[in-house]
Amino acid sequence: MEDFSTYQLNDLAEMDELERRIGTEKFYSYVGAVYNLCAKLTPSMTYNIAEKIKAENRELFIKSCCQYILAHQPKGESNVQFNRTFTELRGVQTFNEYMKELEELEELEKLWS
Repeated sequence: MEDFSTYQLNDLAEMDELERRIGTEKFYSYVGAVYNLCAKLTPSMTYNIAEKIKAENRELFIKSCCQYILAHQPKGESNVQFNRTFTELRGVQTFNEYMKELEELEELEKLWS
């Protein structure tokens, strides 16, 4: 069974190293494309990394996704998560969306009480 968890982002300095290794223009172009992909994933959508990302691009893809998650998580807007082996990226409900649903349910409960 494949496991790409070794590509998980552990330190933002790893992104600097990848940028140096592949060049600034190519790096930002790729990271931008990954961010766009992440932003478009909706709850229940999955993206199979093992099937869709070439082996030589997996490290940058996974680290870019991790960076996307880290950038959006504090604001409650992270809409993606990895499976345990980092072979699949899933769209999930954001924390803010979840809280909004809870507030709507509480309002409905008040109406019915």
